[in-house]
Amino acid sequence: MDYSVKLQDVTKKFKMHSTSSDKLKDLLYPGGYGEDFYALRNINFETKPGDVVGLIGVNGSGKSTISNLISGITMPTSGTIETQGQVSLIAIAAGMNNQLTGRENIELKCLMMGLSKEQIDKIKPDIIEFADIGKFIDMPVKKYSSGMKSRLGFAISVNINPDILVVDEALSVGDQTFADKCLKKMNEFKEQGKTIFFVSHSLAQIKKFCTKVLWLEYGEVRAYDTVQEVLPKYEAFLKEYRAMSKKEQRKFKEEAMRKQAGEAMQLEEPKQTIRRKRIKYIIPLLFITVALTAGMIVYAKKDNLVAPKQVNKSPQENVMNGAEKEVVRDIPIRYVNVPVARVRETPNTEGEQIDTLQFGQSFVVRETKKDKQNGVWYKIQYDDGTEGWISETITETIPAENVLSYEDTVKELGEATGKETIINQAASILGNNRKDVEKLLEEPLKVEELPAGTLVQYPNLSVLYNKQEKAIRSNIEESSLSVDMLKEWKPAQLQSDIFLAWVARSDQYNLVVSATKDSTMEQISISLIE
Repeated sequence: MDYSVKLQDVTKKFKMHSTSSDKLKDLLYPGGYGEDFYALRNINFETKPGDVVGLIGVNGSGKSTISNLISGITMPTSGTIETQGQVSLIAIAAGMNNQLTGRENIELKCLMMGLSKEQIDKIKPDIIEFADIGKFIDMPVKKYSSGMKSRLGFAISVNINPDILVVDEALSVGDQTFADKCLKKMNEFKEQGKTIFFVSHSLAQIKKFCTKVLWLEYGEVRAYDTVQEVLPKYEAFLKEYRAMSKKEQRKFKEEAMRKQAGEAMQLEEPKQTIRRKRIKYIIPLLFITVALTAGMIVYAKKDNLVAPKQVNKSPQENVMNGAEKEVVRDIPIRYVNVPVARVRETPNTEGEQIDTLQFGQSFVVRETKKDKQNGVWYKIQYDDGTEGWISETITETIPAENVLSYEDTVKELGEATGKETIINQAASILGNNRKDVEKLLEEPLKVEELPAGTLVQYPNLSVLYNKQEKAIRSNIEESSLSVDMLKEWKPAQLQSDIFLAWVARSDQYNLVVSATKDSTMEQISISLIE
């Protein structure tokens, strides 16, 4: 065998589930339940020892999926994958337990890779030295930044000396010094004839480090050859794609989504396989049915089995119990009610400005200070621990009893703007990590670092990620609608007296709509409730 990795007719299919009950149905139904999503379709390629393969493609093309398949984390739906030697995956926090310390995670991950206690004790000092995260090595991983997680994961993976190394965008976080250190280590592996798969959006790194390139396009192999052969074609494709109109880009993506939904796939399973699946599900189904029936019988006769003591509750107690179910927790949240609010280092107007907040942005009051000279100031805190102060005079509160239903709020806004679908789509990405979000969106156009996190501009949408890389606000850029239609938008609980802007606080998200001076809609912003 002259190959190190070989994929033959590999297809990976996932089921799309919107609720937990859909997942349960997928387990119980003989044919499964939910829409099909083909992350990879009929993948064929092989690598030889010493090959360094760069995996490229736009977000959602299947690069991380193929990395997980080669690493053995997931199994293919069909086809075969052969690997010669030990495989190690390097991805941010891959295989780590957030509750354990860095030192404990070293032991855990090494044990999972089959190393003995003696071998782990021998390489542990080298791992700690390579990670270079100082005292954080003895702190829980949940307190690490994404850069620290990447450092530790890389240090563990390279020090167990694998035969096949899969690097999934692990160098996209952290500083350049560490990235250079990692590339130097991978060059050593390259000289030793090890096989390396390198996933990156940095074409410069691909060109500098890789010998071959696998170009994936929405789950299919577009090209697989040397760097000199494939990379110019990919660069030409990106240039052509960026030159497309929004309508052409949308058509291109829709065609790709149809393929990934399985319209181009006609995979028919043999009858024998289907019969086995049905038998597989009949037994647990019968067991669940019997258990549920028995439980219902016991519940129906509980009054005969146990005679509970009768307690007469007063009407007041009954009212209180009912009220407990209805009450909404009144968190001290305030909203900026001016176009731009300055956040200062100290609770006075002489304090140094550290940030600005826009109209409608919310914040949790961490502390209140009041004196005759400076008035009332509220302390706010960012994810990285930075604290600032904002004056009460430029903020306002929306009481918890005035909180609206998100569904009703969006329905009315959707009826006024015709944008209900895209509003729900923008809301659905909130709370997800950046890596998952960017699988769904197009290539980022601009990245800006702010005190509150990282603001990434995509076509028609911008997303604010906090320090933990979680999406906390999405902004829909819109300039084609007149704001006259919003004059009757009843859910708006806060409206600017200075310029055209409205705020609605719902039970799930904050919604802010702003407009330009010429009365055309500028932006719809959706953010998580603090």
